[in-house]
Amino acid sequence: MLPNYSSRKLTFYANLGRLLVCLAWILQVLNVSWQSVQPNRSLRLLIVFTLLALSLVLLSLVLKQTSWDRRDSLLLDLNFVFTIYAGLLLLLPRALDAAALASPSGRAGLICTVAGLMLAYFPPKDVHAFHMSWVKGNPPLIQRLLINQGRILLGLGIVAQLLGARMG
Repeated sequence: MLPNYSSRKLTFYANLGRLLVCLAWILQVLNVSWQSVQPNRSLRLLIVFTLLALSLVLLSLVLKQTSWDRRDSLLLDLNFVFTIYAGLLLLLPRALDAAALASPSGRAGLICTVAGLMLAYFPPKDVHAFHMSWVKGNPPLIQRLLINQGRILLGLGIVAQLLGARMG
């Protein structure tokens, strides 16, 4: 979903996400309170994010052994989304607590984020454009449409997650 893949971007987002999780651990342990940064992250949430960071490292090691042509883009997008959610964990932990995730907008945020990531990697040959005759038989156009729709869903998911913090 991010345009123009480069290994520098992948390294940047991977390291930034891990750094934000480490910073969240440090702020929680030191009980730091500053404006919107409050020490109310649960231990369970910090452990989940740590396990997610480790699973991204393992996934990148596994995918490096495959010859799939879009593996680097997938890793970049996964690390980008993880960095966004790690930033939410650091700056607005209420957006990811149990009350926010139990709210309808919090659940919708997670669903939209996952659906946006999946939609961007959906094979264009499996898309049936019934009412858009100008799209039929044009796989590059279908792929661009899927990627743009994935970006929109990802943005909506993050906004819904932020709304879940207000409702939760």
